[in-house]
Amino acid sequence: MDEKIFNISVSPNELKAVAADLINMEFNNSYVVLSFIQTYTSMPEDENKPPIRNGVVMSRVMLSWEHLVRFNANLADFIKATKSHAEKNSQKAFELVENIKLPEVKNEQN
Repeated sequence: MDEKIFNISVSPNELKAVAADLINMEFNNSYVVLSFIQTYTSMPEDENKPPIRNGVVMSRVMLSWEHLVRFNANLADFIKATKSHAEKNSQKAFELVENIKLPEVKNEQN
């Protein structure tokens, strides 16, 4: 199948990029819904209880099963094509962190 070129337009006022660290998937016979969720922790009122994990749905995307299968194949191809670039940049970030010099904190005892 020949790839067709087409124009995509978007209103700058409606365009936004969101961060998500969790994806929830729901389905029925006709489609799949991907919910992109940003999570964060909060402290409970009772200090003896552990932190509470919260989440906010940032975006929901509904795909037909056919589109989901094509998306999965395209995502796999994209990961293969960009893997070395991602690894290289991740390694640079880790090297930067390792080279950070933090001041020593003296442990003062009473």
